[in-house]
Amino acid sequence: MKYDLFPAIASQESCQELAQQYNKLDCLDEPSLKCFREAYVIAKMSGSQPVLITGDNGCGKTGYAQLMWGVNSIRTKRGHSKEMLNVNCSAFSENLIASELFGHKRGAFTGADSNREGKIQTAGKKGCLFLDEIGDLPLSAQALLLRFFQDNEIQPLGTDEPIKLQDPPKVICATNKDLRKEINEGRFREDLFNRINKFHVHVPPLRIRPKDCLQNANNFLDKFKEMQADSSEVVAEQLGKMKIDSNFYNDNAKSGYSWPGNFRELENRIYRAAVTKITCGGTCIKFSDLFDEGFIDSPDRVNTETQDFDLPKGPVLLPFDLEAKLDEIRANFIDKAIAQCNGEKTKAAKLLGYSNYQKMDRRRSKA
Repeated sequence: MKYDLFPAIASQESCQELAQQYNKLDCLDEPSLKCFREAYVIAKMSGSQPVLITGDNGCGKTGYAQLMWGVNSIRTKRGHSKEMLNVNCSAFSENLIASELFGHKRGAFTGADSNREGKIQTAGKKGCLFLDEIGDLPLSAQALLLRFFQDNEIQPLGTDEPIKLQDPPKVICATNKDLRKEINEGRFREDLFNRINKFHVHVPPLRIRPKDCLQNANNFLDKFKEMQADSSEVVAEQLGKMKIDSNFYNDNAKSGYSWPGNFRELENRIYRAAVTKITCGGTCIKFSDLFDEGFIDSPDRVNTETQDFDLPKGPVLLPFDLEAKLDEIRANFIDKAIAQCNGEKTKAAKLLGYSNYQKMDRRRSKA
């Protein structure tokens, strides 16, 4: 993709300005800049093709979904509102998720005391449906959802005839699961995957976004100050003086910490560190303040010196997948190198001995 064709999103500064305007997203590192550019361009395209957003838990998938609907070109053309209806596919039982999506007729099941319109039909009037954690959708609901994507038809529970949607909603899906693996293991339909994967946006994890980590540390501290605006005068005064240490960025990069909880984990640690600082009278939050004394020995820490693992113990029923383990170790080293090079993949590739970053990316994607 030639980004110079889109001058409004060509530079880091314009990307960051647009991201802040729409959903206070931060994209200072090259991986997140690339992600934002792709998301923005897809969102500005006409048509209502589904979008699949993937990424680890807590890395900002919902924020990107809100961004993509906020700038979507079909929203203003159709006169839709900015409302995006959210459905967490992992929060409902197999029967309830079908009712939630497709609606039901009175008496369709125990407790169905009245007719109810499903979220898909409601979203058609509003504009956008966000299916979060779609990888957790039961197979029976996947079959019903496939019919909607194929024919723009839904069939509420307890009815005999499908309903043809004249104005189907824009659908944005998100998952933290590897859907290809789920397909191979029989938990996700390949035909549904092909329907929802028309456009794909992968949100990079926090461990390869050191600049975004620093920016969000400041953002979360500001958010905490706003939350405590009505606290006692002493607490508010001390919070007002609190700041993130100037060495936070370097200390984070040197630590090699993998941030398994991504931005949710960072937010929680900033809040706890702020409370600790209030207790002891400090005003500067250092990177080390975010962790317990045993942090260095944390199993989540990425170790670039060695990566130990144990072979299977006891009777071996299946062969140990050594190649997969080596791919995982290689991926950890690549992520660490990208973080140490401030997100610059070309430098990271050179550091690791790859001829170019594209080759490094291909090796990383095998994990």
